[in-house]
Amino acid sequence: MPRIWGYETAAIGGILATPGNTISNNLAASRMGCLPIFELEKCIHCGICDMVCPDYCLVWTQAANQEIHLQGIDYRYCKGCLRCVESCSTGALRRKKEMPCLAEQQRVKLFPELEGEV
Repeated sequence: MPRIWGYETAAIGGILATPGNTISNNLAASRMGCLPIFELEKCIHCGICDMVCPDYCLVWTQAANQEIHLQGIDYRYCKGCLRCVESCSTGALRRKKEMPCLAEQQRVKLFPELEGEV
């Protein structure tokens, strides 16, 4: 039976029972069923996708020859707006329907050194 809210059962006014926070930063619940999938072999590392991403969820590394290379996407921070897919001229980023565990399997950690500190 669903819980019926009324003056006797409602939470105390002005209290956020489940507040958001900056510790978890998990935007997976805001995605609308699609997420960007990265294909490294098609990428030319131009950085246009990073310029249009509002969430800064693309993971870049510096190679030994001082070149910057896109490694992948941290889906923990991705809200699924797919602006990166729309801006990719090589097809290295493509849209895919989100399935259970797909984001976790494809995820490249943006801050691997901070993963265990929560």
